[in-house]
Amino acid sequence: LARRADALAVGPGLGRSEATEGIVGRLWREFPGPAVFDADALWWLARLDSEALAAHAGPRVLTPHAGEMRRFLADGSAAGAPPTAGAPPSAGVLEAAARSLAVECGLVILLKGPDTLITDGSRQARNTTGNPGMASGGSGDVLTGILAALFCQPQAGPGAPHRFDPFDAARVAAWVHGRAGDLAAADLGELSLTARDLITWLPRAFPAIVAPAG
Repeated sequence: LARRADALAVGPGLGRSEATEGIVGRLWREFPGPAVFDADALWWLARLDSEALAAHAGPRVLTPHAGEMRRFLADGSAAGAPPTAGAPPSAGVLEAAARSLAVECGLVILLKGPDTLITDGSRQARNTTGNPGMASGGSGDVLTGILAALFCQPQAGPGAPHRFDPFDAARVAAWVHGRAGDLAAADLGELSLTARDLITWLPRAFPAIVAPAG
């Protein structure tokens, strides 16, 4: 299946069995196209050192929330960072680790949170859409799906392998995801938002990236 794929989304619903460790590692090393790694895939990747994380065959985007990013620090894989102990690292420490990991391993990191950071080490962006109601199960899986879908868009021109480079794809995906959440919240309220609500509002969110809202 991977040989026929234009892009991959790896992690949601995957589990943490020994078999999945091998699947994640092989896809990380060998899949030549763009791939998004999230959820359980991040659990396995956080166990790798920076040299192994840098040994990937194609564009890679990681989409950790703060807890998942802490695992990269705790295991010492975030750009050679020493294991952490005691109080959880601050948001600033996690963001610095994300930037360092992106530089050292040639990755794009989308660090999810109230002030989502997207970075490839040299560039960074903050997402301005979204609301607290989106902090519910499955919301991150929707983001992963949006990002993988953007990687599958038609070529922008001769010789262009994908419409978006990994950084731009991550930035656009975060914005559209948050915009769908804002539209859903305006209709339903934040308190009971679900991942399915985000999907329902995606058709209204996507046009805003190519035309002014009106």
